[in-house]
Amino acid sequence: MAQCRLGILPYSFAHPFAAAVRSAGELQPGSIALRTGSSIELSLELQQGNLDGALLSPIEYAKRYSRYQLLPDVGIVSEGESRLVLLEFRERSHTIRKIGFNPGSGTEVVLAHLVLKEKHGIAPQFIPMPAKSPGGGVDAMLLVGDAAQNAAQQTNTIDLVDEWSDITGYPFVHALWVTREIEDSILQALGVIFKRIDDPSINDDGGKFPTSPRFTLDRSAIDGLSEFYRMAFYHGILEDIPDLNFLHFDDTSHQS
Repeated sequence: MAQCRLGILPYSFAHPFAAAVRSAGELQPGSIALRTGSSIELSLELQQGNLDGALLSPIEYAKRYSRYQLLPDVGIVSEGESRLVLLEFRERSHTIRKIGFNPGSGTEVVLAHLVLKEKHGIAPQFIPMPAKSPGGGVDAMLLVGDAAQNAAQQTNTIDLVDEWSDITGYPFVHALWVTREIEDSILQALGVIFKRIDDPSINDDGGKFPTSPRFTLDRSAIDGLSEFYRMAFYHGILEDIPDLNFLHFDDTSHQS
């Protein structure tokens, strides 16, 4: 079997996938190569053929969905007060005109835009900058993953996943497993890997997240993802609504 080259996001909530990949790789040393990077970086590697599959944000998938396929049933999903995506406001700030964000947080910027526009009727300017507390000319910082966890006890925050669930009634999809055309043996290997994600020794977060993310892309998650794309299109963020191109492990038509 050819080596399977996979890309993983650097956030703690993606660690169970990384652990599952490494655990599966121990069964066949050298069979899996794992790269960690931002969604933008991994998407570029996938485009260039340097990866066979990657955990990408919904917006990175949407940019090139006609060239990509989605692995069914797997992703990273949360709802309610997950503390995975926060807006941290400057103390005593009463107006939100500018929000700082990490340049790799494209999907979360869209989420913030949709929540603030739909629920609060405002459309702040988003300014790329290193993740830190609000300052440097911005009224709030968009915090994702570990940065959000570090600010989880702050009172001057809004949980955007909780706001999303309140607006739509759906969970929020943080990441999808995306592939290009790859041989069937690699798809079968991915199937083996992701069966391990339900292993409690892998996905136990030790109580780190108030509402633990789940790794199953069920019907409610797919509906939430579709709603996210529809709203992003309605607000002019996406040029069209991407198709969700799910593949099947027993589908051999994708072989190169």
